Amino acid sequence: MYLSAKAKLYLYLTGTLVFLGIALGRPELMLISLPFAVSLALPLFSETTALPDLAAEIENSELVEGSETTLHLTVKGKAKIPLLKITHELSIFNSGTVLREQRQLSLDKGETRKLKFTISTSPGPGRYRVGKFSLCGTDKSGMLYFKNFIRQTMEISVFPAINTLENVNLVNQPRLYHGYYTSPFRGEGLEFSEIKEYRHGDSLKHINWKKSLKWGNLLVNDRYLDRNIDVVIIVDSLSQAKGPGGNYLHIAARGAASLAHYYTGRNDRVGLIDYDGTIDPILPQSGSAQLKKILTRLSRLRESQLYVAKKAATIPKRVLPPQGVIYGLTCLSDDRAYNMFFDLASRGFYLVLIYISPTGLTGNLNSEEAETDSFTGEIWELRQEAKIASLKSLGARVARPAGDRIGPALAEIAAEGGSGTGGRGGFKTGPAKGGDLR
Repeated sequence: MYLSAKAKLYLYLTGTLVFLGIALGRPELMLISLPFAVSLALPLFSETTALPDLAAEIENSELVEGSETTLHLTVKGKAKIPLLKITHELSIFNSGTVLREQRQLSLDKGETRKLKFTISTSPGPGRYRVGKFSLCGTDKSGMLYFKNFIRQTMEISVFPAINTLENVNLVNQPRLYHGYYTSPFRGEGLEFSEIKEYRHGDSLKHINWKKSLKWGNLLVNDRYLDRNIDVVIIVDSLSQAKGPGGNYLHIAARGAASLAHYYTGRNDRVGLIDYDGTIDPILPQSGSAQLKKILTRLSRLRESQLYVAKKAATIPKRVLPPQGVIYGLTCLSDDRAYNMFFDLASRGFYLVLIYISPTGLTGNLNSEEAETDSFTGEIWELRQEAKIASLKSLGARVARPAGDRIGPALAEIAAEGGSGTGGRGGFKTGPAKGGDLR
C-alpha cells in the first residue's frame, strides 16, 4: 500500500500548520490541523483492502489479420474498492509494440463484474501476448492506494492476410490424372515436347519410325513429365524497411501466405524458409496441415538482429527441390540476402524474385532532405538496379508488385512467357522446341 496524493497533501498541511502553531505561538493553527491528522489516521481503523481475483479468457487464439477477438475478464472483489483502474497490456512480440486499454469501476466486497477488452489485429500479423493486467485502486478512506501486476499470459497467433492469386502459373498447362502441371523436365508423360536424336538410355518404344525414315537418322519422341510441382518460399528477414507506405515484413508475409495458399490448394508441395542468416526450413509438403504450419511460421516473422556476422549461411541443396520453383520475397537492402539469392541463381535453381521496393514504403523526403540526399538516393537506386540486373543475367525472373498484392506482377511474368531458366535449366512457358520435325 502507498500514500495517495490526497494523503500526501493532508500530511503536508498537518505538518505545516503544526510547525506554524509552535513557531508563532498560535495554538488555533494546531487545532485547524486536527481534521487532517484524523483523516490520516482513518486507514488504521478501516478494513484492510485486498486485491480482487481476476480470471481472463480469450475467445480465439488464432486469427487472420484484419479480424478481431474479445478478451473476457471476470473480477471478483474481496473488499470494497471505491475506485479500481484495470489496464490491460497487449504486446506484439515481433515488433515490440505495446498497446494499453484501461477500464475504471467501483467494486463492493463479494461483487463480481465482467469486462470485455477488444483485441484488434490492425497492427499486422504476429504473435500477440495478452493477459497482463495492471491494477490500481484506493481504500475507502482514499488515503492509501495499491498497485500490482497480474499476469495470465496467453498468446494469439495472427496469420497474414491471404490475397487471391490468378493467372500466376509459371509452368505449362495442367494435365489430368498424372499431376496438375506439366513439368519442364523430360520423362513419361502425355504432352509432346520435341523430337530429338536417339541417345543411349532412351526408350525404344518412343522411337518415331516415320520421322526416322524421313530424315535418315534414328529419332525419338520426347515428352514432358506430368506431375505436381514443388515450391519453396524464401522470406528475406535480414532486409528491413518500413514507413508510411507499410512494413516490409508484413507485405512479405502476406505475399508468402498467398503463394502457399495458392499452391497447396492445387495439391503441390510447398516449403518455407525464413532467412535471417540461419536456416530452419519447413520442408515441402502438401495439404492443409502444411498450409497451417507455414502460416504459423509467417506469423512469427521478425526483424533479424544478426547485425555482426558479415556472412550468412548458404541454403543447403538438400532443402531445395532440384526441379521446383523458388520464390524469394525481398527488398534487397541487405547484401547478405542478395548474396544468398545470387548463389541460388548461379547454382541453377529456378528463381522468381518478388522485389518489394523500399522507396515505396519509406515515403518521400521533405524538400530540404530531398535536395541534400537526392544524389545519395540516386546512387542507392542504381545499386539496387545493378543487383536486379545481375540476378536476371543468371536467369532469375523478377516481379515488382505495387503494394502488397503480388498477383498482378506474377501474372505479368506468366504472360510474358519465355524460358526463365537458371544456369542449368528451368520451367518453360513458351512453345516446345523441335516443332518443325513433327
